[in-house]
Amino acid sequence: MLDSYRLFAIGASWGGFESLVLPTTNTITRSIEPAFPSLVGPTARFHVGLEEVEDLKADLRRGIDVLKAFDNGGK
Repeated sequence: MLDSYRLFAIGASWGGFESLVLPTTNTITRSIEPAFPSLVGPTARFHVGLEEVEDLKADLRRGIDVLKAFDNGGK
């Protein structure tokens, strides 16, 4: 999924303007309770930059389609 993105680069945000995504392993410590405590498994953190909104949405759709295909065994 993450490798299919064209606008979202893999990396942590240092306050820049570009869109980034960071794969995580549910080990992020939070000072508040998680919003969805029942969700488990790999996660990704997104930093949305200043690219065109429609381009960002298309990039996210592409990644979701890749994830769905993987989840369906490539069908």
